[in-house]
Amino acid sequence: MEGLYFWDDFGIPTRFNSLISDQWNPTTDSLPSQGRRMDAKDLQYFKDVLSGMLDDILRKSEETIEDMTESGEVYADPADRATAESDRAFTLRLRDRERKLIKKIQKAINRIDDGDFGVCVECGEDISIPRLKARPMTTLCINCKSKQEEDEAVRGD
Repeated sequence: MEGLYFWDDFGIPTRFNSLISDQWNPTTDSLPSQGRRMDAKDLQYFKDVLSGMLDDILRKSEETIEDMTESGEVYADPADRATAESDRAFTLRLRDRERKLIKKIQKAINRIDDGDFGVCVECGEDISIPRLKARPMTTLCINCKSKQEEDEAVRGD
């Protein structure tokens, strides 16, 4: 599976087909760590991807609100009602996770505007293009993220 993916409501990876520009595709040949800083075209690519992710999340949240306000279903069977409530709770948990993701996406867009995008907040090194493609809202390079995860595993977080 190549490209940029997000996980839909059912945990299925889905490609951002409409968001990925065919005109430019960052590759491992254009790693900032190899002396190449991201230029305006690179930053615009990531801004477009992040904006598309944000639009998609907001669209899905609006659909969820519409679905929940329109459904005035009455269930004769308590098991059916329990299933519907479980589905509703699951959907709300997903939207809550996406609400937290919205903040991260907005911060990443602000970092692009401020000129800080793609720089690790821990060590100050450039974050690799493949890492940014996988998680464009990241603030840590792969080495710092790996260290953070190891520390969390030791602490049991």
